Amino acid sequence: MKTKFLLFVGILFFFTSSTAQNASSFEHAMWQWFEASEISDKRLNEIAPHFPLAPDFSYNFEVYDFEIEKWKRLYCFEYEAFINAPELTKHNPYYTGYVDVVQMPYFIRPLSTYDKPILKNTGNKNEDALNYELDLQAWYFVFQPEQFYKIYKIKPDFPAWFDENAYRTNITKKIEASKEAAKQ
Repeated sequence: MKTKFLLFVGILFFFTSSTAQNASSFEHAMWQWFEASEISDKRLNEIAPHFPLAPDFSYNFEVYDFEIEKWKRLYCFEYEAFINAPELTKHNPYYTGYVDVVQMPYFIRPLSTYDKPILKNTGNKNEDALNYELDLQAWYFVFQPEQFYKIYKIKPDFPAWFDENAYRTNITKKIEASKEAAKQ
């Protein structure tokens, strides 16, 4: 885990320090790395179709940074494919081999009801939207798996120990147990 984190920090440092001076575009490390790769639209669509493209160079850094974080959480398998793509790794002097960043997707989270999630308002609009989307992914993954694959166009490659059908059954059992406990 420490090696993975240091590799990512190294990537960001490299692109923040080495390409920022030459950048005539948006100065965000991930964006600069993407631009330096000159990856084709077709290839990007194959490995990371949801990668956030900055709409213009006056785009707010904090907004784009949040969009990158959101993408990494919602589409963690795309993020892993992206940072390991040869088009990008050739620009990373710290790359020593495949970086396995996905332990478990963020949408694997507890559900306490059969109800479809609703958007909560905690006062942090961006985090509320992100958590809503993750809750929605979790709901579709458990209760409507075919729709999940259709909507999100991802087929997660889970660790060998994870059984997605057993997970779905376990969530359902916990919801039923909660309902029974509430009746008593």
